[in-house]
Formats: sequence, structure tokens, C-alpha cells
Amino acid sequence: SLVQVSDADVSEPTSLMNSRTAALATLMLAAVFQIRARRVGRHSFFHTLIKIKGSKAMTTELSFEEKVEQLKQKVRDLDDLADPALIEETALRLEKLNYAPPVIISIDKFLRLTRDALQEEIDRILALPDAEACALAPDEPKKCQDLRLQFISVQIFYYQKLLLLRGGDIETWEEIDELYVHD
Repeated sequence: SLVQVSDADVSEPTSLMNSRTAALATLMLAAVFQIRARRVGRHSFFHTLIKIKGSKAMTTELSFEEKVEQLKQKVRDLDDLADPALIEETALRLEKLNYAPPVIISIDKFLRLTRDALQEEIDRILALPDAEACALAPDEPKKCQDLRLQFISVQIFYYQKLLLLRGGDIETWEEIDELYVHD
């Protein structure tokens, strides 16, 4: 559903309003409209599209393609400065511990992954046939897209951990030791 907001409900933001203030104002408006929507029996704010007249503020869910682009940008923004010798040294140390993060590529390949290779892996996940990528939800395209996003997100999460390990991050190595050595 769509809720129109009149000029009486919202005054135009001033040119002096910075982005932080605008974001806070938007959140406050969201809370007000959520309360109003409940009073009149409408859906909550997060299930309602709110269009503020004369403003660019609009709440919508990101498309699958937009979510993928955000994830790809996250990967592009990662600092991947590890040299091949350090990558191999870290991989061998983790292999000795039987380190096994829940990623969908082989552990051998994952432990030696670079940022460029991770970007290629994301493209591979996106190109997987539906039968393979969506085995858990074969007849539900939306869930299939969600599964692809989950696969990609998990790869990125554990790759970020891997970068910390390559960088010698003590807390991350302690976490690995606790999970794989002390148990």
C-alpha cells in the first residue's frame, strides 16, 4: 500500500539540513507513520511504501541485482595486499588445523583465494544453473535468489576472516585456535 504525506504532515527540509540530520528525521517520520498506520489498521512502515510529497525520501527494498552489486562493491573495497608467500603460509597453517569454514568451494581453493578470484567466484555462483544453486528451493525463484545471496555473503564473510588471518590478527587467530586446537 502507499501512504501519501501532505505538506501539513511534513515541512520541507531546509538546505542547511545535513545528511545525518536528514537520516534522523527520516527515522523519526518512519516511527510516526508506523504508529499512524497501526491506528488505521494498515501494514507497518516496513511493509508500506511511504512517499513524502516534494521529497526524494522513499523506502523500498533493494532488488536482487542491487544486492549483488552491493556485495560485489564490498569485495572491491577489501584490502587484499597479501603476497603469494604469505597466502601459502597461512593456507598451510590452516590446513594443518583442518580449518573448514562453511563455504561452497573447495577448502584448498578457498584458503588461497585472492580478491580477484573471489569476484570470479561470485560470478560463478550467479551463473550456476538453478538446479544446482537452488536445490533447497527449486520452485521458488525468490528463495533461489536469496540462496545465491547467502552463498555469496558467506564466501565474503569467511574471506574477510581469512584476510585478518593473513594479516596476523591476534584475536582472529585466537578464535581459530579455540575452535580447532583446544576442542
